[in-house]
Amino acid sequence: MNNSSPYRLGNIKYINRNFAVAVGDSNQVYIYRRPPAPTCDLKILSGDTINSNELLKWSPASGCIGGYYLSIGTAPNKKDILDSLDVEDVLQYNLSKLQTKQNIYITLTPYNDGGVAPTCNSKKIYYNQCTLTTRIDTIIKLGITIEGVVYTKDTVITKAYKSQQGCDSIVNIYVDVLTSNQDLSAEFIQSLTVAPNPTAGNLQVTFQLKSATSGKLYITDRLGRTLWQSETKEWSTGQQTLDLDVSQYPSGVYQLHWQSNRGRSVVSWMKGG
Repeated sequence: MNNSSPYRLGNIKYINRNFAVAVGDSNQVYIYRRPPAPTCDLKILSGDTINSNELLKWSPASGCIGGYYLSIGTAPNKKDILDSLDVEDVLQYNLSKLQTKQNIYITLTPYNDGGVAPTCNSKKIYYNQCTLTTRIDTIIKLGITIEGVVYTKDTVITKAYKSQQGCDSIVNIYVDVLTSNQDLSAEFIQSLTVAPNPTAGNLQVTFQLKSATSGKLYITDRLGRTLWQSETKEWSTGQQTLDLDVSQYPSGVYQLHWQSNRGRSVVSWMKGG
């Protein structure tokens, strides 16, 4: 009851816990009734699993609502993680400070001037660590040193990073060491090369033969699957140049092979975004 309103209350005639009666300046009678305590008819909208980069959300309870008490525990109706936090009248909460990879029990209790709702049922939710996958390709040469380690074969480097925003990261770095075997000196004047490397669309293949040679070119992925191959034919003496469209290939590391009856030459290349 606001005494600064144009209908300022002159006399409060009666007041108790549940209602009050007052008479205003214009002799109008005002009755204020305290609302009844709310009921637990809200619904937790979040699913059975919440990732640590997601918000806990719920629907509003019916009636006149002042706010909600949020409790979180390791068992139904237990409050050993969060004890009756007043989140006011919002309908979501950030769980980022909680430990991930555990089952939690959520209890939301609405309240208003009339009191607090009776005990509400808990909902069991698995609080999961969030996962975001991305891929960045780059090239390292055989024997290069990265952070004090020399890499001579394919491997995976795993690192963990803590985040103040509640979503810790585990980063797996997949290392593809670009190894090539171009030693066909009896056959090549100029060894097998590709450019640009890495490439986004066009791959130019160049090599120079000492004499006319029967052979073929083919491309494999990191699993050894053949993705493209030329016909086996007689290649003429001298400079050979071939343009290949690799724009439809997914990002990753590939190998170009030259195969003849004298042996095989391999050069690794990378398809970028």
